[in-house]
Amino acid sequence: MPILFNDTSNKSLELKEFIEIANSKIEFDNIDSLLSIKDELLMLGNNRNFFINYLNEELKDNLSGFQSENSYNEQSFLLYNTDDYYIRATYWPMLSENSIIKNSQNQVFSYNYAHDHNFALLTTGYKGEGYWTKIWQYDYNKTIGYVGEDVQLDFSIHTNLCEKRAIFYEPSKDIHIQLPPTTEDSLAINVILKSYNQFNMKQYEFDIPNQKISGLIKGSTESKFGIIDLASKFGDDETKNFLMELSKKHCIPHIRQESIIALHKLENTKNHLEMGLQDNDKSVRKYFELLLP
Repeated sequence: MPILFNDTSNKSLELKEFIEIANSKIEFDNIDSLLSIKDELLMLGNNRNFFINYLNEELKDNLSGFQSENSYNEQSFLLYNTDDYYIRATYWPMLSENSIIKNSQNQVFSYNYAHDHNFALLTTGYKGEGYWTKIWQYDYNKTIGYVGEDVQLDFSIHTNLCEKRAIFYEPSKDIHIQLPPTTEDSLAINVILKSYNQFNMKQYEFDIPNQKISGLIKGSTESKFGIIDLASKFGDDETKNFLMELSKKHCIPHIRQESIIALHKLENTKNHLEMGLQDNDKSVRKYFELLLP
């Protein structure tokens, strides 16, 4: 479930100091190690100058290498990246009064978009009132993972990510909707733990009023799904061999699932769908149980 931390001190850290501490504490796939730097993250949030100093350094360098490793959109700025975790700053603007711009903002900044994460996220408000968020919980292990599936959602809290507050989002458990700040544009600092869950656990979009899964979030694996979809439309015999290998050996369950679906589309035989019943992932097996009579 989400955990809120509020800071009552005025202690601060430089970004370099925070990174040194985080490097000594955070371990790959270890949530407790991420939570162990909550106080230091709040101290970084108390540093009123570090982010503008970072921006000024990038501008001084003529933007030559600016965000070259950043796979996110213009909302997020990658500050530091390791094999165990990464740090980013995220921008949360108020909504424009112009309806066209407002629609674009809702899409770019994912406002009013109910979703979970398959990674552990510790975040603090850095400037402004922050985004507002409503948070629910669900049981990932009771979920198959198809669009339209009924999911029990339990409401937890409605709060905002303001200055001197940190929130921990539990992976594949917490669902949240982010709503725009109402008084001033805001910034947040995120620390995201890297783990095997980012490859093995699905991420979902949710229809909150009807308590259903409304979509699958593909994230950094989206291009992989795209090429499998193309293979299902234009593949030849060699393509089928490659898809067969993916369906048996790929480490991401949903890649195996989609490879089987692609094979089925290419050959239209029930045998391929039955392969899914033997997968070692429960959600993949359940998916094919629903497909087969």
